[in-house]
Amino acid sequence: MKRYFSAKFFGLGMLVVLLALSATGMTGCSDSTSDSTSASAFEGKWALYEGTAIQGSPAWYGHFNADKTFFISDNADGTAVRVSGTWTESGGMLVGPFTNPGVGNGRVEATITNNIMQMDFIEYWHTPNKHVPYAGTKI
Repeated sequence: MKRYFSAKFFGLGMLVVLLALSATGMTGCSDSTSDSTSASAFEGKWALYEGTAIQGSPAWYGHFNADKTFFISDNADGTAVRVSGTWTESGGMLVGPFTNPGVGNGRVEATITNNIMQMDFIEYWHTPNKHVPYAGTKI
């Protein structure tokens, strides 16, 4: 009887420990909801420089929102919007379609290395599609 009683409490204790670890995220497992609600390195405002290096003055400003929308504007304050769209992130890469009103559609693809965003701005309204590189720093 004593052994049965001890085994029951040991099992109950292990269950409590596993539930506590699971609640704090220390089990090593993750679910898709925690990934989608966590902050992304892409979120925020970026100064975008034409080309693959940070030099000169920013050409545009990218505004990547937590709700997975974005827009690119002429000004840091978000005025003079050029394009807008949505984005997703997978494997450290941002991808998202956009619309350039009155011009056409396109897509952005970006990665971040050493706090520098490398973005490919792909314009579908050209044949073949035009790829314009941008480098960005978070501001």
